[in-house]
Amino acid sequence: MEYKFLSALLPYVDSGAWDGNARTLSVELARDVINGIRVEFSGGRPYSFYIRKITALRTRFLFFSRLIQDPEVHWDPLHNIMTMSDEVYASYLEVEPIIRGYKEHGEPMFFLLRGIYFVDE
Repeated sequence: MEYKFLSALLPYVDSGAWDGNARTLSVELARDVINGIRVEFSGGRPYSFYIRKITALRTRFLFFSRLIQDPEVHWDPLHNIMTMSDEVYASYLEVEPIIRGYKEHGEPMFFLLRGIYFVDE
């Protein structure tokens, strides 16, 4: 479902209608984006579901982007394999429970997320 959801967001990013760097969407743009996505998913879910999904995916992307910048964490993007010491993992786990998903494997949709939730360098 997440792949389909992200794919539905891409036209808004490509057209420049939505800046993935934005922390929040304007009400008007959120309605436009969500109405388009709801058509793709045949509706049925409230707007808040889509807003939470957009926010959660952005959080996941930003965390993973920071994680792979850490010199003690190694990511093989070709095979999507993560390696880090148990100590590094434990230190992240204390403050970032989201790391549980990245103990051995990287973010499965990193490149798609990067296309949507880009970060200014």
